[in-house]
Amino acid sequence: MYGMQAERYECAQKCAKAGIDVPAPEASEAVLAGLREKLSDRTYLIAALKDWQNEMNSANEALGEIILESVDVVGATCIGVNSQKKFANIKFDVSIIDEAGQIQIHNVLVPMSVSPKCIMLGDHKQIPPMADEKLVEQCKKNSVDTELLSKSLFEKMYNEIPEANRVFLDTQYRMPGEMADILSAAFYDGKYKSFKGKRGLDSLAPWLTKKTLLLVDTSKEPDRRETQLKEGGFYNTLEAKTISEIINALLLHGDVSPKEIGVIPPYKAQVRTIAGLVGKNESLDETTVNEMVRTLDSFQGQERDLIFYSFTRSDSSRRKDQGRIGFMKELRRLNVAISRCKHMMILVGDYEYLCNCEKDVGEASEKKFSEFIKMMLAAVDKGSAEKISIREAGRRIRGEA
Repeated sequence: MYGMQAERYECAQKCAKAGIDVPAPEASEAVLAGLREKLSDRTYLIAALKDWQNEMNSANEALGEIILESVDVVGATCIGVNSQKKFANIKFDVSIIDEAGQIQIHNVLVPMSVSPKCIMLGDHKQIPPMADEKLVEQCKKNSVDTELLSKSLFEKMYNEIPEANRVFLDTQYRMPGEMADILSAAFYDGKYKSFKGKRGLDSLAPWLTKKTLLLVDTSKEPDRRETQLKEGGFYNTLEAKTISEIINALLLHGDVSPKEIGVIPPYKAQVRTIAGLVGKNESLDETTVNEMVRTLDSFQGQERDLIFYSFTRSDSSRRKDQGRIGFMKELRRLNVAISRCKHMMILVGDYEYLCNCEKDVGEASEKKFSEFIKMMLAAVDKGSAEKISIREAGRRIRGEA
């Protein structure tokens, strides 16, 4: 009796795994026999499928090698081009390395080594390579030069190789020319030009501003301050609410598709705060919100019609000569944020605070950051941008202005 029960239990387990209805405990021997036959066939089919899959994988590898030998262009990661077996016997004529301005030397040397000619494309005025802090610290302790950990080989070579070996692509076709002019003066010695079709664009939110560059100022608001988390990072509730309200109004007016809106806060805590508020809009699902509100590093290489930027930082208790804005002083990150925009940009922050950062140490100084903010405010004076208070923004959102 025990043996029959054990057999029934084993049969039930196999049926469940094979996707066959499990027989009832009182099932007859005839039913069990039929199920055993089905299981035998199903097990055979599964085994046959696995064998076929293994054969196909082997065939695909062989086919892949044949295809690689016959194509003109192969795409791969920097490391993959030299670590994957399928590339082992291929001789390349030229290596084209994209985004070379943010690739560390030990990665970029790999594709450089597989061909006699190399073309590197990148912008060393944008996000630099991310250096491991512990590695940098160990190098410094052992008197090892850390220059090429935080600086790309592209940047070093661009500044040192003969002029005949480098070229500057001086015309941009993405963002409004009024924004590109600011970046040109700040980063590219005034040599950065814009396609004529990118000037004089209409606002995507005419009820809010007629300009394609809008600065929303929180300076006069008592609740404009940042909040610092114990585990690190900052968020700013007032800026988050303002951006959320503008997005809700944009969607209500039907001015722009949710997929063409990007929100780029510098801090992850601010990403979570804004996403939480924007996510309350019932017309947006979680995936759309997560694609809309992201960190700057996630937006590298992407673009949107409308970009929001939340400066987040505001704490007047810090003196002007103290550190006020943390890693935001790395201006190249702001360059990336602004250049993600195809049609319009809205920047929300405490401009009085941001204009008065005077700590001046090294290349990424807070003083230089404040000078950049003043350049944006100068664009307002020239009429190519507009600056409004957060209260004025609220009035325009409600249609009271």
